[in-house]
Amino acid sequence: MSSLLFLLVCALAAALYFLYARLLERDATIQKLQRQNAVMGSRYKSLAEIETAHQHLTRQNQALQQQQVQLTNTVRQLGNTIVEVKADLEAHHKAMRVAATGYAKDRFVLEVPAFEQRFKTIKGRQAQMIVEGNAARAEERLRVAGNEAEGKRRQEQVMNLMLSAFNGECEAVIAQVQPYKLEIAEKRIRKAFAAVNNLGAAQKCLITDSYLAVRLEELFLTEAYRRRLKTDKEAQREAQTRFREALREAKKLDEARAKAQRDEDFYAEALRRAREQAQHSFGTERQRYTQQIEQLRQSLAQAQEMKRRATAQAQLTTAGHVYVISNIGSFGDNVYKIGMTRRLDPQDRIDELSNASVPFPFDVHAIISCDNAPMLEKRLHHLFQHRRVNMANERKEFFQVSLHEIAAAVQANHGEIRFVHEAAADEYRQTQHLRAKRPQ
Repeated sequence: MSSLLFLLVCALAAALYFLYARLLERDATIQKLQRQNAVMGSRYKSLAEIETAHQHLTRQNQALQQQQVQLTNTVRQLGNTIVEVKADLEAHHKAMRVAATGYAKDRFVLEVPAFEQRFKTIKGRQAQMIVEGNAARAEERLRVAGNEAEGKRRQEQVMNLMLSAFNGECEAVIAQVQPYKLEIAEKRIRKAFAAVNNLGAAQKCLITDSYLAVRLEELFLTEAYRRRLKTDKEAQREAQTRFREALREAKKLDEARAKAQRDEDFYAEALRRAREQAQHSFGTERQRYTQQIEQLRQSLAQAQEMKRRATAQAQLTTAGHVYVISNIGSFGDNVYKIGMTRRLDPQDRIDELSNASVPFPFDVHAIISCDNAPMLEKRLHHLFQHRRVNMANERKEFFQVSLHEIAAAVQANHGEIRFVHEAAADEYRQTQHLRAKRPQ
């Protein structure tokens, strides 16, 4: 790049020299023509001959002026090219300076979009500090064999090595930091900072406190990010556990209701046969059937009561489920479907929605079991009526609203319930990761 800039400067100088030479040549030509004109003025007696000579001189002068304009444009274009090359050289120099310090711009693919912009801001500040020379500095300039330029070059090499060592340790610590293990990780980075600065003290070089601060800021944000991931995964596991328990309980109630129905049918049929036989019996045998009928009546009443209780309990537990789901790969962020199902397993309905009509499966943020699911669904739809994605068709139950607003509405109309605030969106995030790795 430097050799290209030198060649362009040389070309510009040559063009300027050529322009100057042509201007001198033009002036000499004009003077020569003027002398010739004077000679011709005395030589030619005819006015027509003098006019012809004047026109010839005028055409030559115009041609020289056009050449001057062309040369001026060429010089201007060369100047613009030099400016562009200088800008490219500066960008290349910045990139090389950042690379020489061992700085890693991207470390991992984020699973929580809320943290993405904060990470980008911090990483941008770190790179800017390196480029502007604010990540490391020389406390005083050294001379090597009396040469200050050589001393500056050596100090820059030392500072690059110091930053490379420090950045390497920071990347290793940040990559391994675990939730709630921040204190140990911070000590490691501060220890590396002190050790590297001690090594650079002999060359009067040090890593700045402000660069240490921004690397620690990245560490703190990374720990918070992984803590958030852990919390969300634990919440999702807890929700799945509660859901499985609810399914088991519902299954038990269904089995109890089915057994009560079978008992009711059995005792009803036994009672019918006993009554028929009692009608055709006499004496002791009739008395025996009468006692049997009474026992069957009691057993039938008990079976009917068990059926009533099981039915009531089943209706109370599985009256319905209101679900809140999202699909960021298909619809983007902050778009949620609020629906209702009376199925024993609401996940069956959600799986149906995640069919071939959408490219990615839905993520479940909440499943709310209640004795009046249609009423809760209706209230939520009414609250977010003005936030519908499709205002023309109310059967399309998608709403452009934040999960925090949905949680607040559920709490106000139903009660406290745990929400999974970050969608897993595994297939979508894997797709984004694979697309980012694909060669351009």
